[in-house]
Amino acid sequence: MIRIAVVDDEKYVCAQLKRSLLEYQFKYNLDFDVDIFLTCEDLYERLQSSMGYHLIFLDIEFPNMNGVDLGKKIRGRIGDIRTQIVFISAKDSYAMELFSVHPFDFIIKPVSKERLYPCISNFIKLYSNSNVFFTYTLENIKHKIAVSEIIYIQSERKKLKLITSSEEIICYHKFSDAVTNEMKNDMVVIKRGLAVNINHIVDADFETVVLSNGTRLKISDGYRNSVMDILSDKIGGS
Repeated sequence: MIRIAVVDDEKYVCAQLKRSLLEYQFKYNLDFDVDIFLTCEDLYERLQSSMGYHLIFLDIEFPNMNGVDLGKKIRGRIGDIRTQIVFISAKDSYAMELFSVHPFDFIIKPVSKERLYPCISNFIKLYSNSNVFFTYTLENIKHKIAVSEIIYIQSERKKLKLITSSEEIICYHKFSDAVTNEMKNDMVVIKRGLAVNINHIVDADFETVVLSNGTRLKISDGYRNSVMDILSDKIGGS
């Protein structure tokens, strides 16, 4: 079952989105559980006290805690980098504010099925491939780790260092193979021999990236434009 939250202070928007989601579910024989929240505070309270959601459709404009604030709390205070957030808004001027939340997509209101359905389809593809593992050899024994757990990777001579939130793993593996094959959908190279998991970036500018474990890394001159392009595509969605 895919758990989805819709957060908007306008009841008719919530009802419309839920109806469209259930129609998509019926059409493609999926299993959605859709919950409605009229304030960011209500969802935040739920996330602190129970199981979270796979996908959140989150309006930005609220009278008190707004959608961007809630997104930052989800990523920062709760420490959830896996839940995908789709911001919805009548305005299109939030790109820089949304960066630290790392949204899956951004949809302008009114939310049409023509815009919503491709977004859901892209999410389903990501959800289906979310359990991608990286296989490596350590002391002649094969191991595997979920790519989502790797914050960044670094080439060290003929070895590869994997940095997670809890440990550093050094194994025999080519850096180029990792970033072009097993991890190609998640890693972005920021300098020669160093790549970061795009899903662990919480802040960035033209010169540096800040990762979910607090690490701040510099982007080399030759990689800055390509890194910014990739991050802009990620923020803008499909």
